[in-house]
Amino acid sequence: VWAREVFLLIGQSNMAGRAEIPQDYHNVPASASLMDKEGNWVPATNPLNRFSTVADSSDTGSLGPGYTFADSLSCAIEAIDIGLVMNARSSSRIHTWTDPESALFSEAVRRAHEATEDAGRLVAVLWLQGESDSKVESPAFLDSLVRFVTTLRADLGNEYLPFIAAEIPDLPSYFPHQETIREAIWQLPTVLPHVSVVSSEGLTVFDGVHLDTQSQILLGHRFADTVHAVVYDRASTQILRRAEAGGLPRKGHSAAYYSLTGRRLDLSIPASAACMAVGYRPGQRTARPWCTIHMRRD
Repeated sequence: VWAREVFLLIGQSNMAGRAEIPQDYHNVPASASLMDKEGNWVPATNPLNRFSTVADSSDTGSLGPGYTFADSLSCAIEAIDIGLVMNARSSSRIHTWTDPESALFSEAVRRAHEATEDAGRLVAVLWLQGESDSKVESPAFLDSLVRFVTTLRADLGNEYLPFIAAEIPDLPSYFPHQETIREAIWQLPTVLPHVSVVSSEGLTVFDGVHLDTQSQILLGHRFADTVHAVVYDRASTQILRRAEAGGLPRKGHSAAYYSLTGRRLDLSIPASAACMAVGYRPGQRTARPWCTIHMRRD
């Protein structure tokens, strides 16, 4: 029996968070802990990225998606003990993550191993990165992302480790290659198994690049919804709709929940093409679902 379900949250500044922390988001999510720089587990209070060992000073004081991810998942699954390992770094391009000798890669691996030394299980990696790469031509972004995920899984000792990537949000025109990066992120599950993508549909930035408070809250719920479906095999999952409707959701209020029901995978179809879509939204920018889960049988 695993004492703690550990999640590794990495990427650049939108994973670290730059949004204002609402007054009532300084409480501790139920059953959630945060690993500090010394490897101790402390209450998961905001800001969560303050213990990142690769962060700069701008990465450690604001709201990211990790808080509502932990809060939503703990509300959806009884008796879960969540452990968060936050190690995001602002302005980091993909090549700074793909080198196994780099501080960003090696620290993510080291801290994930440290978090699971004492009866912990590394459940999934949550990833949000690509904004910096959208400023320049990045034709090899998908190849770099594939190499990163493959090497990360190998170093963590689990080739089936779920990897959940968030699509980068809509950015101003001075990020001319943002659509290339988005398409690469959405292609990742077609190349690698056990990968899912969380949509950025409807999320907004407040300064040209960083997600605002409401968007970080909603993104955290989307991450939780995807983990709930992919990792814990729940066909009907729950997130807080009030975050999308406007206004800050009040944590723990079951009346604010609604269900997203996904089709279970039909194992009679070819394994290489197996795909499950969860939660289509009417009026989307594209036909993309909130999260697309591509699965392969081994």
